[in-house]
Amino acid sequence: RIVKDQGMGAEPVAGIRCFLYTSGDNDDIINTGLFADSDDQGMVHFLVPQERGYFGVVTLLGREFISMEDGEYATLTIELGTMTVTVRDDSLVFEGNSEGRVQGAVVELFTAEGTPLGQELSTGADGQVCFTLPEGNYTLRVGYNDQQFWSNVIHTSPFGDTPVDMINGYGGVMSLLHDPQPPLWHG
Repeated sequence: RIVKDQGMGAEPVAGIRCFLYTSGDNDDIINTGLFADSDDQGMVHFLVPQERGYFGVVTLLGREFISMEDGEYATLTIELGTMTVTVRDDSLVFEGNSEGRVQGAVVELFTAEGTPLGQELSTGADGQVCFTLPEGNYTLRVGYNDQQFWSNVIHTSPFGDTPVDMINGYGGVMSLLHDPQPPLWHG
């Protein structure tokens, strides 16, 4: 069974792919080649011989989660938290927007090494987006006004919110220069 927990109790996760592994004779890990997607109750079913132990592995946003055995059943719990990102621009401070919050900025989620994780949100009128994700290290790319800016590495924790202020302008924390995957320059 695959469940997610944001600190308010576990809930089933539907539609996530689970791969089945077993241990070999020398305690090496063997991929059985079997996989299945969880149903509406978070359940994944495999028919396998009972001569050895098995465990399920799920990958979410670049992190692997491994099931804990409980007899013939196993539970895989994904502990999640949130990252609330506020995008501000000092040049957009005016009456009615005293904090310079940016509406319509595109915020993309990457691993700490710069690998895209396929998560992209646009800020609302409050200049914010909120990602739900497992504990880990991430970077963000923010784009607006035909410019892109990168954050430093951000560590998130499960069961809580990690607030992130992305500020452009004097003394800001966004950088045009920190692109973990810069384009190639031939010249």
